[in-house]
Amino acid sequence: MPTINGKACVANGTPVDKVFSDGKQVYGRNLLRNSNFSVGDNYANFSNSTGGIITVDNMTALKIDAKGAVGKNAGIFILAINPPTSQIPQPCSYQIKIKSEVDGITAYLGYQGSLTTNCKEIILTTKWQTFKVNGELFTNGNFAFRIYVYSAATIYVTNCKLEQSNVATPWTPAPEDVM
Repeated sequence: MPTINGKACVANGTPVDKVFSDGKQVYGRNLLRNSNFSVGDNYANFSNSTGGIITVDNMTALKIDAKGAVGKNAGIFILAINPPTSQIPQPCSYQIKIKSEVDGITAYLGYQGSLTTNCKEIILTTKWQTFKVNGELFTNGNFAFRIYVYSAATIYVTNCKLEQSNVATPWTPAPEDVM
């Protein structure tokens, strides 16, 4: 029986990919390393943007400055770690905690190489919001979760999660971050 060690789900010292309770999935392994940016911006790659780690509202977050990227996609992609096979089985679910410096910024969540039509469109506000997408991310063999905008904006992200699941479960760090 898997046990929760307060940060990741393990059984006999080995990370568990999924946990079910009463037939419902309650835990999914986060495939994104350092997804709360607590140890810097390792694993996050900037695209047509700049940024860094800051504290916002008493939380560690990644600041993404895309103010000079009008008309082209700008943001970050976060590489997934240790995919269980050569391609992450479909479907995948994902989530992100995100906010913007101004209300009304449109952002897109998807995978590296995806077109806007393959991404989830979200509207950002100046308040933290958690967006969860259940079973819609099709990675096309790419192992990078992508957050981007097409307009001049500064956004903040934390607690990103990509998991093999039909249901986005509560955020947890990748087991590799805590073991």
